[in-house]
Amino acid sequence: PTLRRDDSNKMDIHRRVPVVFRPHLELSEPQNCTELEHVADYSDVYNTLVYVLCAVIIVLHIKHHSTVGSTFLFGVIASTLGLALTPLLLVICGLFTLYRMFVKKRLQKVPGYMGMMDGSDAYWATEQIYARSIINILLMVDFSKLAKEGLKPIEVMRETMKRVVEKASFKLKCKKRLSKFGYYYMEKCNIVMNENVRHIEPELRGKSDLEKFASEIANEPIIGDSLWEVLVGREEVCGSYPVFIRVHHSLGDGYALVRLFLDHMSDKETRVHKFVRADSVIQRLVNGEYNKKAVQVTSSILNRIFTYIYTSIVLAEQLLAPPDRNSLHNRIYLSGKKVCRFMEIDLELLKEVRRSLNVRFTDVLLTALSNSLEGCFVKWGETVEHMRVVIPARLPVPSEGLTNLFTVAMLELPITGKDKMKKIQVSQEKLKKLPDYYVNYWLLRVAFTIFPATFISKYIVSTQSTLSISNVPGPKEYIKIRGSRVTDMAFFLPNRDTTGVGISFLSYADRFSIGISVDDSLLSCPSQADEILEGIVQSIGQMHSSHVRNPSKTE
Repeated sequence: PTLRRDDSNKMDIHRRVPVVFRPHLELSEPQNCTELEHVADYSDVYNTLVYVLCAVIIVLHIKHHSTVGSTFLFGVIASTLGLALTPLLLVICGLFTLYRMFVKKRLQKVPGYMGMMDGSDAYWATEQIYARSIINILLMVDFSKLAKEGLKPIEVMRETMKRVVEKASFKLKCKKRLSKFGYYYMEKCNIVMNENVRHIEPELRGKSDLEKFASEIANEPIIGDSLWEVLVGREEVCGSYPVFIRVHHSLGDGYALVRLFLDHMSDKETRVHKFVRADSVIQRLVNGEYNKKAVQVTSSILNRIFTYIYTSIVLAEQLLAPPDRNSLHNRIYLSGKKVCRFMEIDLELLKEVRRSLNVRFTDVLLTALSNSLEGCFVKWGETVEHMRVVIPARLPVPSEGLTNLFTVAMLELPITGKDKMKKIQVSQEKLKKLPDYYVNYWLLRVAFTIFPATFISKYIVSTQSTLSISNVPGPKEYIKIRGSRVTDMAFFLPNRDTTGVGISFLSYADRFSIGISVDDSLLSCPSQADEILEGIVQSIGQMHSSHVRNPSKTE
């Protein structure tokens, strides 16, 4: 039988073709559709299979995006989209650059205006009340000789800080301000030494009192919206006077702060040359210094091109990475109350372990941290296989004074399993070859300069990592302030976003200090911070006992 040509019985052959091909069909109406009626309709099955296959690929990529094929495919897609959006991004960046120029002209008319914050300075200026960007440095100074001469330690520190403010950096005379346009800027303020340099009110008798006081002030705002303050103990604690230097991170990174303050605070004969030269990860990435200018320029240009191409890949991976799941990273918002602890060990102990194993300092420190956390999680009734750790690196850009020249990357730290140090070595070598450091530097330096900090900080929030680590090389020899030796020093990191654990390492003369700052909401009791710290020290001791056969006294 043949089909009638009336409208009610027309045959829609388009339904027999997948929808993606419909716009290309220009078929006339068939005269005889007998054969078509007997053709099986597989279009729904085909479409279903395509949809399921796409969904499976997406799910597998998100779950196993570390595999080579998946990572390559993901990289191609992300970089292609990034390049396709380049014209739009250039237009947006251009518009905000013009907007920033307009804001700068307006702010220059504000009384006391000293300049706009840009890059990493602006990044640290954006903070939450439960995670203020304040670095707390503890110095233990032996003022006993001056005290016998009738000089008060508080007066010595006021005179010293007066010299630092006058000679070090104009930033020390400023306070940060948020404009109505969304950008942060610096405003000149009057520094009153009796307020910025003052006594520690509670009586401190021992190390536990020092740690308790450090915990209380760790997240407290600095007096008068200033960017720094110094708190001096009234009495000796363990043979030295405690001096807390509290500095806002927008002034500079940890290395710049320690170096500048100690350089200008210390006596002349114990200054710059006493510091360890800090070769950053970036320096090792570019294989040190180049002798030929042409090679240097060419390398810089190629580096920037590849950095831009990889930007979309790195950002996409960081956004899609699932957050760590453990008791030290289980809060959307931190409480703002901190638990600070610190311990010191012999620096020679670490050097001997490093030499015996032929590894880097960071390999030893990260392995010790991993061993400590493994033991703590077992004790706390948890099983954690790995966690993300924020590792900062300082850029090899020549700079004088206070500034932030850091970038960051995330390292996956193994917590359980064997051959941890080997895995950590491989991970660090891999991280050095990846563009993460460069991309994050561009993000911090460029994005937080062009765009209003209050706007971009809402979209650039780190929620993946459990803890952050900072390893700062200090003076190689003991320094003095007005002839009084600084016997020990340590510092505590600020928290950021949902990362509520900070581990700080600082080498000083023949000492090595380890500090920990943990948000109180992440701990069932404050003693858990002590357990982590003690576990690190114990692990270093075990490595020394196992691998160092003939301990030496000098390196």
